[in-house]
Amino acid sequence: MKTIINLYRSIGKGLKFMLLALGIFLMLQIFSCKKTDNSVSNNSNWTQVGGSFDNQIYNVISDKYGNIYMSGGFIWNIMVWNGSNWSNLGDVNTSPFTGGLYWPITIDKDGNVYAVGRINVPQANAQYHIAKWVKATNTWINLTANNPLFDNGIYSLITDSPGNLYVSGNASFMSDSVNGKYIYKWNGSNWSSIGGRLRASEIINLHVDNNDNLFASLFNNNFSPCVSKWNGSSWDELGGTNTSDFGTGQINCINSDSKGNIYAGGYFAKGDSAFNIFKWTKSTNKWNSLYTYGSSSQINSIVFDSTDTLYVAGDFVNNSNYRYVAKYQINKWADYGNLKANNNIISICFDNSGNMYAGGMFTNSSNKYYVAVYKKR
Repeated sequence: MKTIINLYRSIGKGLKFMLLALGIFLMLQIFSCKKTDNSVSNNSNWTQVGGSFDNQIYNVISDKYGNIYMSGGFIWNIMVWNGSNWSNLGDVNTSPFTGGLYWPITIDKDGNVYAVGRINVPQANAQYHIAKWVKATNTWINLTANNPLFDNGIYSLITDSPGNLYVSGNASFMSDSVNGKYIYKWNGSNWSSIGGRLRASEIINLHVDNNDNLFASLFNNNFSPCVSKWNGSSWDELGGTNTSDFGTGQINCINSDSKGNIYAGGYFAKGDSAFNIFKWTKSTNKWNSLYTYGSSSQINSIVFDSTDTLYVAGDFVNNSNYRYVAKYQINKWADYGNLKANNNIISICFDNSGNMYAGGMFTNSSNKYYVAVYKKR
């Protein structure tokens, strides 16, 4: 500024005015930039979607029309967000389920929604069933009314592009020939077992890639969590039989990028090291730990955007002790939108416009659970 004033004294009147204006402009730019940087770093780009709920959010998914579906929250039914409000999916009063619809949900190519429900069978323990919301009639039907597949929990639901439904769960029908963990396929009219009784981790998570290949989280003979691919008659472990060495822990989620590489998120420990995400590279058939957050804090959900950028969410925290959605780009992680979640993030998804939705155990200022959205800019 001193240089500008000295120059102002030694030159003509017209140039004096121009230089003085330039100096004032530069000073305003310097101060305004500092102010803008401070305000951005302290604000969240996430907002609450509609009302809040008394129960945590278990799963958030989207369809090709931009509708968002949510399990949990209002635990007696699946909720749908149409862009303006949340509402019950179908008529809960005509549902065949007495124990509510909750936990994993998925959607098929025609926009039909599948969920897990419980129904009390006379003179027997409550059984877990598969509910299908038929979009054309806006009604729920029970796909397993005559043959409950599982009585000890259903873990994961997924559909492929032809419309087949795959379900994983735990059967405990007091028979050694039945007890165990299984994967079943519904082809639209019949159920069939995929691979028989499985050696599995605590929960079997399923994934179908863009080429309709089916993957499942299992245990290998080394008792390590692994991801296996269904070849039509048996399961092939990615990386080679009994070669996966994730240590001890649990795979919570599986996803794939457009190149066919597989990502497994969860929590894993090997000696003094802790991991929460592994990547299988298709071209090399090798697993590598992609990144750890310095602790065994788990990853619960993995998604990719239209440019193949990776996002993960879970129970890990940032320097301010908030849970957040982590975006991975150019070999580094960043806080995506500064969600500031005060508890575990369980599920994230993108809609057809590139907006991200998140749900879980985090709450708002009224201590209520909610779904959050970060709208694409």
